[in-house]
Amino acid sequence: MLLSAPRAALPAAAPSRTFISSMLRRITEKERRQQVLARWGAGQQQQQAQTPGPPVHGTSDAAPFFMIRSEYGDVDPSYAERLRISFRRFVSNNLHRWMRVMIFGAAYAGASWWFGEWLTPGALMGSSEGFMSSKNKKAAAVPKTRLSDVCGCDEAKAEVQEIVEYLKGADKFTKLGGKMPKGILLLGPPGTGKTLLARAVAGEANVPFFSATGSDFEEMFVGVGAKRMRELFAEAKKVKPAIVFLDEIDSVGGKRHAFDHPKTRMSLNQLLSELDGFEENSGVVVIAATNYAERLDPALLRPGRFDRHITVPLPDIKGRREILGLYAKKMKLAPDVDLGLVARSTAGMTGADLAQLLNTAALRASTLDKQAVTTAELEHARDKILMGVERKSGVNEESIRRHIAYYEGGRSLIASLTPAATPLHKVTILERGMGLGHTAQVRQADDDQTSETYTEMLAQLDTRMAGRASEELVYGADGVTSHAAKDLARAQELGRHMVTLLGFNASIGPVSHSNWSARAVSNAQKGDVDREVATLLQQSYERVREKLKKHEPELHRIADALLKHEVLDASQVKAVLEGAAV
Repeated sequence: MLLSAPRAALPAAAPSRTFISSMLRRITEKERRQQVLARWGAGQQQQQAQTPGPPVHGTSDAAPFFMIRSEYGDVDPSYAERLRISFRRFVSNNLHRWMRVMIFGAAYAGASWWFGEWLTPGALMGSSEGFMSSKNKKAAAVPKTRLSDVCGCDEAKAEVQEIVEYLKGADKFTKLGGKMPKGILLLGPPGTGKTLLARAVAGEANVPFFSATGSDFEEMFVGVGAKRMRELFAEAKKVKPAIVFLDEIDSVGGKRHAFDHPKTRMSLNQLLSELDGFEENSGVVVIAATNYAERLDPALLRPGRFDRHITVPLPDIKGRREILGLYAKKMKLAPDVDLGLVARSTAGMTGADLAQLLNTAALRASTLDKQAVTTAELEHARDKILMGVERKSGVNEESIRRHIAYYEGGRSLIASLTPAATPLHKVTILERGMGLGHTAQVRQADDDQTSETYTEMLAQLDTRMAGRASEELVYGADGVTSHAAKDLARAQELGRHMVTLLGFNASIGPVSHSNWSARAVSNAQKGDVDREVATLLQQSYERVREKLKKHEPELHRIADALLKHEVLDASQVKAVLEGAAV
């Protein structure tokens, strides 16, 4: 057999191409050196024949750069040349290794810049210190926020009061066999105070507060998000009772689909297991917040997980007044400031919006070197947030300013003359944002209604149509400008809402078309709706035009006052209507 044969009997392997090339390079180098030495030796002999005498020992300038003369006159390779040859050989043999190192280093730096973090083993497999690393250890502290620091959501505060009592003493609830919910889901628009409410629960109960966002568990490497989820709950269990707050949970707890790869939803699966899995998590309460509850997976919303849903709505007038009072404690307000008026004029604003309003007013007062924040700064801040920055660079012609004055004057006149309309607050012809003027209306102190009557909606239509009607009355049909574009669009939107959803029409009847699409509504019904909307707008336009004709002198006085003062409040408009000078 070939395997048992002696070593000498084995067939000789063919020399490799690398070995042959190396041998050829050595032979070529040797021949080249011999030729150089021969030419140099012949030159030395000729020089010796021309200059007889004893030979001069030492290094000859004419000698090759890699040779020296010894004291015996023979020629040997120099030490420097041997080093040079060795270095070149080392470079040629290791160049490919250096190239690989350089290419890998460039790819490493590029990947680090692209992904925003160094690709260390700790980053690939999760930090060795766990999710609560040194930069996140502050999250485990007990917050200083209390429920008294949360305003504008009294119902939500009452809901979480049970959680506070449970964290203070669980025996009170478990002695009768009851169990507190493991998960609480806070719902509501952005800026309503969901995160603040969660911190207040932990602060009121005096328990550690662990916080994370849904994006913290989204990684390109499989298993990292689930590992961080396990570490977060493991840290909370060490110091229980504790609260784990997951903000923007919809980014990690979105609905699963059949075509999703299982490895892409490992973080959600780990969260489901931590909430209601094989291990009991008593003492750890999970509070999550989201703006899109409809996007969450149904497994998260079932009883035993996030089984209590608390809505944090937009604050009402009372809530806005409390929020303004809370933030105003740190400010110096002038005696003329009425926070109730500010609360009534900021319908639809969240707590974050109100905090921004007060901060903007304080900055403007500081810029003007005032000793306290006055009502003027608060009005300026409100207009800036709602309508944009006042444009002072653009100077309109007198004719355009007069058009704007009549347009806004007509709107303010109808708002003052219509009993069902929202009371007038102020009117201005100053340009802000994309608007050329503005008529502000504010509800009364006790007017915090959540629904509107048919008469009040018609009053809104009249106010929207009044600007266009006043321009036509003063300048004629050919002199009407494009200022009414937004008001007409909003009037049409309100009219379609009244016809399609509220049943305020004559021919269609009390029918609600909540799903306004091509399949849900026929072409005939769409035609009927368009005719009803056009009828509502035309009736409102005729009603406003007749009222403006009757009070045309008052319209001219309001327009002149606006051209003179540019801004009129409700009391000044009332004085103009009564014929007094302002």
